[in-house]
Amino acid sequence: MNSFTIYVEYMDLITLLPKKRDQEELLFAICKYMLYGEEPNLNDDQMKIFKNLKRPLDKSKNKSKLKSKQNQNEIKSKSNENQNNNNFETHQDVDVDVNVYVNNNLFNYIQKELNRTLSSSEIELINTWEDNDITRHAIKETALARATSLKYTERILETYKSKGLKTLAEIERYEKDFREKKSNKKPTWFDKDIKEESASNEEQEELNELLREFK
Repeated sequence: MNSFTIYVEYMDLITLLPKKRDQEELLFAICKYMLYGEEPNLNDDQMKIFKNLKRPLDKSKNKSKLKSKQNQNEIKSKSNENQNNNNFETHQDVDVDVNVYVNNNLFNYIQKELNRTLSSSEIELINTWEDNDITRHAIKETALARATSLKYTERILETYKSKGLKTLAEIERYEKDFREKKSNKKPTWFDKDIKEESASNEEQEELNELLREFK
């Protein structure tokens, strides 16, 4: 592999490390992993971010290998056609296209609201969302509910869609009405009659005896 692309999303994750030295070590380890196949030897915080990036990085490597194989086949074919011409180039740079299409602003917003980094599977899920007021409102609701999974956010967005809620104002009215109905809901026992039962003669006599003992 001759080259690979560093995306803005990669740097967003790397710069979450507070120490510049740790950032530089992680970036260098990524380069060695991509170009030479060397497994990184990093501290826990660095490895946490590397593991989040490993899936798209591996995807890049596999795509690069495929392109390299195709290039070799093309070169071999040209070689057969031009056996007397040895001036063709055998070295070709490979442009790697990593399928991580996360809106940078939304990506940063979610990490800030949830106070954590995101996994590769979560990045792919976020890629299916639009960066608008409704999505950000759903993220804020997720954080307020202290939910740990973005699947919770996905269910919120699906609810908005199923209810035909298309604006933030409509959503806020719906949620306000929902909370008011929930807070005003009576317990199942609320409307039931409470019947008074009198003690039997035997029970009443026992009570009277206990009262006499305390006089």
